[in-house]
Amino acid sequence: AENRDQLVALLGAHVVPFQILADDLNAVLLSGDERELPGLEDRVVVDAERQFIEIETLNGDENIIITKVGSSFFLQTEDGGDERIEIIGTDIMTSNGVIHVIDGVLQPTS
Repeated sequence: AENRDQLVALLGAHVVPFQILADDLNAVLLSGDERELPGLEDRVVVDAERQFIEIETLNGDENIIITKVGSSFFLQTEDGGDERIEIIGTDIMTSNGVIHVIDGVLQPTS
C-alpha cells in the first residue's frame, strides 16, 4: 500500500490505451502518416524524418518513443535519455488486448 502510486506509475508506463500491432508500427514509419492508425491520430505522433513514433501511455503523464533499427523495434520513455529497451516479441493476442514483450523495464521519469 505504501508504494501504490509508484507501482501505478511504473505499470502505466508500460501500457497504451489502445491496440497497436507491429505491422501498424511499420506502416506508420514507412508512410510517416499517423492516419495509418485510424482513430488514433491524436494519440500517436511520427517525427518528420520518420525515425520514431511517440505514443501516449495509459498514465498520461509521459509518452513512450518507439524507434526501428533494422528489423528491431526499441522503446524508451519520453525523457529517458539514451536508455533503449528492445521489443523482443510482438503481437501476442490476448482476450483483453495485445502484448509486446520487452527486454527491460521502463522507468517513469515523473
